[in-house]
This record gives sequence, structure tokens and C-alpha cells, in this order.
Amino acid sequence: MNYRYGMRLRGYSIGCQPEDVKIVETDSTGRYYDILTYNRELTDKEIKEYELDDLNLIDRIQDALFINNTYQTLDREAYELKKKYEELFKQCEEEYEDYSVDKEGASREDLKELEKIENNYAHKIYDKMRKEK
Repeated sequence: MNYRYGMRLRGYSIGCQPEDVKIVETDSTGRYYDILTYNRELTDKEIKEYELDDLNLIDRIQDALFINNTYQTLDREAYELKKKYEELFKQCEEEYEDYSVDKEGASREDLKELEKIENNYAHKIYDKMRKEK
């Protein structure tokens, strides 16, 4: 894991930051002289001694906000998809009501015809749901 720190008071130079710096970047925002990246987390003593800002908390907050926004988007999309399928199902139910028949007292041929209609209806729902994806 990488740990990032901002150099507030001076730029990267000999003795101006803890040893073992992995990456040195120029800060494009102008807030820091340089951004340092380490393979390890610096101690509070090192951060204070070299007057660095711990950017890891900021990165974690930005990550959390990104994840939260992603979940909100997914929730909204899932809700809209659910509404769409409910409408589709309601429409199919209404169409199916047109085929409803009293099965009691129906002839064998009528029951076979009804079974065909029901199978056709099931395929119709399936096809509509596939097209909606």
C-alpha cells in the first residue's frame, strides 16, 4: 500500500523528509511544494518533525465519497429497473387476463389450447424482459 504526505514548508531535498521515499511528485494544486509517497506509514514523530501533512485521510475520504456516490447511482438504477419490470409485469398480466378461461368443465382440447396460451404467455414475458435489458 502507498502512503502519501504533503510537504508544506519546503520541497524535496537532502534531510528535508524521512528516508525511503518511493515517489516524489509536484503538487499541481500548488498547495504543497511536493507530494511524497512511501511504502510505509510514517510515524506521528516523523510527520511532525518534517512538517508534513498526512494526505491519506483525505484520500480515504475521497474514496469513501466516490463509493457512496457509486452506491447511490446503483440504488437509483436498481429502483428504476424495478419500476420498469413492475410495469412490464403489470402489462403482461393485463394481456394474460384476456386469455383467462374457466378450466372447470372445459374439454380436453380446450385445456390443451389453454396450456399453449399459458406457455406462449410465459415466453412472451421472458422475451420482453430480455429486450428490456
